[in-house]
Amino acid sequence: MFSGRTFWEFQGHELAAGFPESGRALTELGIESLVERIDAAAVGLGTLNNRTYVFSGYEYWRLSVDRRRGHMMAVDRHYPQEISHVFRGVPPNVDAAFTNVDGNDAAFTPDRGAATQDNAGNARQRKAPRVVLRIVNTC
Repeated sequence: MFSGRTFWEFQGHELAAGFPESGRALTELGIESLVERIDAAAVGLGTLNNRTYVFSGYEYWRLSVDRRRGHMMAVDRHYPQEISHVFRGVPPNVDAAFTNVDGNDAAFTPDRGAATQDNAGNARQRKAPRVVLRIVNTC
């Protein structure tokens, strides 16, 4: 979970063992100190790699478990990257990101509706994310 320049790691619904309740700084993950907040985060994003992706402004980072650091998450080499370079058609300042049930990636922005990208890199945009609205309305 992310809030401002702080993050928390959970196992299920519980704070990970040994993780401080006050959280840790984003810089401990390898994210620059200039980043003021994380806009969205997701695991996998359709690639089945179980890595965590975090988005802030125009950039994103891919995080992996670093066994050398006691199984803590850390930024992978060659990151950050610009969102538009990999997630074509997905605008900056992402509000939410996830892999939906049919394996497509989705990223939402406040003014543009949903931008989705399938695993082949084909992008499309929709004004109303109907599938998500259906899921939210049934909760």
